[in-house]
Amino acid sequence: MSEQEDDVASLLRQLRGADADRAAAVSTRLAELLDRKRLLGEHNHTALSLLTKRLDTALAAVVDTASATELGRTACAQFAELTGSRQVVMSSITDSGPAPVAVFAEGVDVPIPTIGSSWSDGSPATRAVSSRAVAYGTDLERHTTAIPVVVHGTVTAVVEIDVRVPDTVTHALTALAEAVAVRLEHITLLARERQQQRAVGETARTLLAATSTTDGAGEQGEPVGRSPGEHTYLEPLTDREKDVARLILTGASNSAIAAELVISIDTVKSHVKSILRKSGTTNRAELIARFRSGSAT
Repeated sequence: MSEQEDDVASLLRQLRGADADRAAAVSTRLAELLDRKRLLGEHNHTALSLLTKRLDTALAAVVDTASATELGRTACAQFAELTGSRQVVMSSITDSGPAPVAVFAEGVDVPIPTIGSSWSDGSPATRAVSSRAVAYGTDLERHTTAIPVVVHGTVTAVVEIDVRVPDTVTHALTALAEAVAVRLEHITLLARERQQQRAVGETARTLLAATSTTDGAGEQGEPVGRSPGEHTYLEPLTDREKDVARLILTGASNSAIAAELVISIDTVKSHVKSILRKSGTTNRAELIARFRSGSAT
């Protein structure tokens, strides 16, 4: 029971045994208290509605980011907007320790701060990492709130805010941190996939260039740049199957092949099945082994 509720209960008890004059005074006080309680409730409702709108805006801003750098800057700005703080710092957690990656400072352009006493044993940031939950500064520390960003059970970053926030805002910060974690994972996966596609593309172009070289012929009439086994296994294949086969030899997955050749994964699977049948092999590993040994048929 809150303090206001205790006061209301006390006045009601006084009202039961009061004479007329006393009852009038108690009733007046009770009316004033109930009116204040109503206004406080309206204020809390308004504040909660505003917080919800700000959280919706913050989540949308995070989802729109396209890189880890942009995500860090956007997250810091949105954490500041939700809490009214003047400075927010995001640090990534690496094997060698925390490293600041983004900062928001109201009204000033400041460099990324160095990690100092805020990461000492028992500090909010340290406790946020160990507990994987929001942690607050104690009376002996500067007022801070530390929010962990958790990806698959591992804290990958911590956001430090220069104010201590109430419980209602803490829930919003936790929701925003979860959105940051999901977006960070997505951006990381996209970057990894693009890197793999570039590697596959470079290898494929090298193979295509080698197999299309006809500057001269070898002793057995084979085009220069083409291995003996490759000519044999490519012969019965269609042009598109040859493209798929060359990518298979690079170790590319079906999704990577589909992205490189701009075809569907189902189409890739159909080509792979046909390639294996025509080459007399049962799987990719056997196809690659035969190609390398020059014995594909």
